[in-house]
Amino acid sequence: MYGIIEELFLSLGIYSHNWYQTWMTVVSLPIYFWVAKKMYEKIIRGIKPLFYYGYIYLGLFLLSSATLTHMFFILTRHQDFNATLFPNPVTSRFLLFLVHFHLLSIPIMLIYFLRFNFIWKSLVIIALYILYYIGYKLNLIWIKEGWFLPVSTANIFGMYLSVVILDKLYDSNRKQKHDRKSKIN
Repeated sequence: MYGIIEELFLSLGIYSHNWYQTWMTVVSLPIYFWVAKKMYEKIIRGIKPLFYYGYIYLGLFLLSSATLTHMFFILTRHQDFNATLFPNPVTSRFLLFLVHFHLLSIPIMLIYFLRFNFIWKSLVIIALYILYYIGYKLNLIWIKEGWFLPVSTANIFGMYLSVVILDKLYDSNRKQKHDRKSKIN
């Protein structure tokens, strides 16, 4: 069905393929759905620590980066990424978007899950502001004039809030599982 819809959109001129082809959708979607089903089953049964952090990391991409960075700041033209770093502007912007995501998500996850004290958390957050400022000054990240502090603050603390939200959602699932086991015993 997805392949048919994609071909319909192509024939209507709604969008066009660059390198991607419809057969890739038809082949990959059943695999992705199967993987998602297995991941969901593991989440319901309880997550081992490595998977727990991995799922939070994957969830951050959608919850923080795609929602806050892309949907709000890029679409409202308050922030964007340099499109001239590489010959292909899409590649350039996407690569910088990924670097941006990793430079925010990994340190934020570390300070949250390793339970750094206030001083270490503050130092990491100051370092993130400095990295943001360097990217801004090197024109890797474009931020609308006068919006550096609100945009960088929203991205840094939005990522932290996203980690907290995902941790609470996954943790509540683990507690529910533990409560069910306690009732059985």
